[in-house]
Amino acid sequence: MGIFDKFKSGLGKSSLSFSDGFKNIFSKKRVDSTILEEFEELIISSDAGVDVAKELRKDFENFKVDKKLENHKEILKLLADKLAINLQKYEKDLSLMGNAKSAVIVVSGVNGVGKTTSIGKLGKYFKDNNRSVVFGAADTFRAAAIDQLQVWAAKVKVDIIKSEINSDPASVAFKTAEFAKKK
Repeated sequence: MGIFDKFKSGLGKSSLSFSDGFKNIFSKKRVDSTILEEFEELIISSDAGVDVAKELRKDFENFKVDKKLENHKEILKLLADKLAINLQKYEKDLSLMGNAKSAVIVVSGVNGVGKTTSIGKLGKYFKDNNRSVVFGAADTFRAAAIDQLQVWAAKVKVDIIKSEINSDPASVAFKTAEFAKKK
């Protein structure tokens, strides 16, 4: 099984786990405090954040659910809309970085949320806009993370700074900044 097959499989499991958990929670006729607690825990465990989970819980307190799949889809749509609205406040206009001589973008989060893919897309965006780009593979605790970022660096045709597995992530960040300054 290739590396992208592993990622696809892992993300599929996460998505299926969330979907199954969601359907199990909202398979009851009435949304009560127990259901809302389970829902809030599911949202938090899906890395949407505590504030978002509390806000969504409030939105669903008076929601009536029947067992039809259409209602599950309706709930998922409401959930997706709420999450999109919540994420918009973090949106940044990347074109504003256009005049900066240099910039560092730090991407962090838990495993499996799309950090590396986002890094690849950001790299492509900046490269397509005539910026010099270097990736720093500072997730040194997972060899697959380094390998995946290396694949993206090759795809986008940018430099990558990496170190041995289990090395100090801060040293990789430092080496990357030094490399960028020299180039």
